[in-house]
Amino acid sequence: MAEGSELQPRDLTILAGSTWSRGWAVTVDGEALPDTWVVRAQARTAPGGDLLADWSSTPTDEQLTAGNTGGVVTLGVPAEASAAWGWTTGCYDVFVSAPDGSVRLKIAAGRIIVVPEVTEVGTDTDDG
Repeated sequence: MAEGSELQPRDLTILAGSTWSRGWAVTVDGEALPDTWVVRAQARTAPGGDLLADWSSTPTDEQLTAGNTGGVVTLGVPAEASAAWGWTTGCYDVFVSAPDGSVRLKIAAGRIIVVPEVTEVGTDTDDG
């Protein structure tokens, strides 16, 4: 059985309206994760709860990106996607899988926080 990097519990914070990315160095059996492995991640309201965001290295949603290059797994969110999110908290996890599906490893998990924009651009801030 393949052994992977130690699970990396970590909270993620995304500023709404900004481009965001996060990477994790991953090894399998002491070697860098092969580039052919598939990345999958989700954010949900709670484990088993409503889906908030979905990342995949074989994407169906081109807004959110996931990748695996040189043993570094990455997730990305463009500014327009994070600006459109109406949620602020959830939980997430990230998995990598062998191309044939024979091995699946959870590499990261934790809370995910989206900090909404507060300042409204183009409003009159002069109180007189």
